[in-house]
Formats: sequence, structure tokens, C-alpha cells
Amino acid sequence: MQDIKYSGHSIMCQFFSFIPRHLIDEVTKECSSDKYYKKMNTYNQLVFMLYGTITKTKSLNSICKNLSFLDGKLSHLGIQHLPASSTLSDANCNRN
Repeated sequence: MQDIKYSGHSIMCQFFSFIPRHLIDEVTKECSSDKYYKKMNTYNQLVFMLYGTITKTKSLNSICKNLSFLDGKLSHLGIQHLPASSTLSDANCNRN
């Protein structure tokens, strides 16, 4: 019998369904990693960087350009805005 739970969801959404969101939220709160950020929260950064790793993308600029093709598909993950490469770069430099 085929499992149709993920029908219509992108591969990224299916992949992130295996990572419990509450664990990411707990660690984010414990480390205060969202303290100075308005739009680029830790969860979004994790999604963007894992996307780059999965797709073997070499630069942040390429990650941001590739994500623009998934704009509507990322709403299942709770991502409403795609980052500029400078925003993603700042988040990578300033977060532990």
C-alpha cells in the first residue's frame, strides 16, 4: 500500500518533516540565537543551509537564486520570505 501522506509536498518538505520543530525551537530559545534577527530566524537559516548542502550548492548567492524557484513550495515549512544572500551571510557569520 502506498503512503500518500506527502502527496503534493516538495522533497524538502518531506525531508524536514523528519526533524522535530520543537527541538529546533528549544535549542534556539536556550542559545538565544534569534535575539537580534527579525526575519532570518534560526529555523529558516537551517532550512536554507541544509538545502544548499543537499543540492551541493557552492555559494550563498546560488542558494538564494535556487530557492527563488521553490518560493511557493516552502510555505509548508513556514517560510514566508526568501533571504538575500547578504542576509544569509550575516546570519552565518554572527550565529554560533
